Amino acid sequence: MTPGNPRVRKGSASDLTHTLRAYFDTGASQSRAAEALHVHVNTVVQRLDRIGSLLGRDWQRPERALELQLALRIHRVNRHGGPGPGDFAA
Repeated sequence: MTPGNPRVRKGSASDLTHTLRAYFDTGASQSRAAEALHVHVNTVVQRLDRIGSLLGRDWQRPERALELQLALRIHRVNRHGGPGPGDFAA
């Protein structure tokens, strides 16, 4: 289990999803994402490295990052039955 969210198992796909969402939600800031997740910044760096190995090196290019942000929002809507905080905000 991770300290930031007891329902998320360490090393799980959920860890990576939560990390990626926090990373984007904090303006692509590793340190602010770490604060939001209640983990050390090195944990965020390691998870982002793992995300990069899964998605390819281009995942941070603006058009690819937009696709990923949209996919995360769609995932949240499908999982929870509606938009989450910050979804569709101006």
